Amino acid sequence: MKGLKKNITESFDRGSGTYDSNAKIQKKIGEQLISFFKDFDSDGFQIINALEIGCGSGFMTKELIKFKKIEKVHLLDISPEMIKKASSKNLHKNASFEIADFDNFSRYNEYDFVYSNMAIHWSENIKNLILKILSNIPENSFFIFSIPHSLKFSFEKRNKAESFCSSLVNQFPKYNDIKKIVSPKRYNLFSKQILIKEMYNRPIDFFLNLKKIGANVNFIKKKSNIFSLRHITVKTLISYDVGFFFIKKI
Repeated sequence: MKGLKKNITESFDRGSGTYDSNAKIQKKIGEQLISFFKDFDSDGFQIINALEIGCGSGFMTKELIKFKKIEKVHLLDISPEMIKKASSKNLHKNASFEIADFDNFSRYNEYDFVYSNMAIHWSENIKNLILKILSNIPENSFFIFSIPHSLKFSFEKRNKAESFCSSLVNQFPKYNDIKKIVSPKRYNLFSKQILIKEMYNRPIDFFLNLKKIGANVNFIKKKSNIFSLRHITVKTLISYDVGFFFIKKI
């Protein structure tokens, strides 16, 4: 396993025990992704064999099956501890679980519904991943996902640490770049952007929360000391620019 994926695995393993109580934004985005999907499900799509990639603790599947009948569902995550947590929840009578890297997963052709919430930006090559999924799923199948595009810090009182905080955050795939990956000749694409906001008492609280959910792996190789922020007590607004994508293979 390459160094980055090893770091991602170990980080989410550590965050598995505190993920559910701290992943408020991820859950809120997941709920809105399901609502987005409902807008296209007026005819009641039949889902035989579904796959969630980057399932984490299983929240997305838990919420999805509350309104959508799915015959079988397979949950996949790179973190053994996250899979352990998801499999302990009795999510679905026909649920199965697998520890695997979605970049290397080879059985997308078995599923008529692939979905992911705030996960595929951890891919080593997101363009290749999306094309791999779309080229392998059968005709009339669906790929639905949410992905962050940017994250902005706004302090209640102006402080030069804003730019430092921004430098500590990973760069995310841009909304229009994701749209360009999908060929309109082979797929029906529907998408939208939303803005989600979350307030913290201090900027360091945001980074500590990332650690609690395992999402504190930094793609930037240089090391920065986030604890230099611990003396800054100004309220901090975090704004997430998130994209929702609904793709049908035709």
